[in-house]
Amino acid sequence: MNSSKIVHLISLVIITSLAYASGGYVPELWSNRVAVFSTASGFLTFYGVVFAVIETWRARSASELAREAARSANRRITDLTKIRNAAECQLCIKSSLQDLDKEGWVSISLLSRVIELYSAEFYAAYDQKNSPQSLAIAALQSHAISAPGPLKPKAFGRLKGTLVEMLAHVTASASARMSETEQ
Repeated sequence: MNSSKIVHLISLVIITSLAYASGGYVPELWSNRVAVFSTASGFLTFYGVVFAVIETWRARSASELAREAARSANRRITDLTKIRNAAECQLCIKSSLQDLDKEGWVSISLLSRVIELYSAEFYAAYDQKNSPQSLAIAALQSHAISAPGPLKPKAFGRLKGTLVEMLAHVTASASARMSETEQ
């Protein structure tokens, strides 16, 4: 027998005992058919109210457990999405570095995706003017706007340095998030 049935059985026994005891203290409650019917109906109604209160309490407890489980699942999904986005950002940066080495330039669409994912990863640092992340984003945005086609050596070196720095930031952030998720 599960615990809820035991609680309901105990409440039924207590209310039945009260009904039986009421006959000894107030004999008029059980004196004729009408009184017996009214008294029994009253005690059954009281048992119904107690039953409803117990079930309401159990439903509330179950809903609180479900809410906490949903929050936990939401946190895990959010963490996994952020990890996936960080991995995609790493891949985009690596692709940018490969294109830079092979072609001497990087497509604006790939740089835009790097900026999008990197900004999402470091959204808190994005608003801080002199944070390494906001400086890296600004450098990449500046390059994306001003440098279509093959790059001059100085611009090539700056872009490559910025991308390598961004890769290090994303890798460190993803590693930290992975260790948090495992705990």
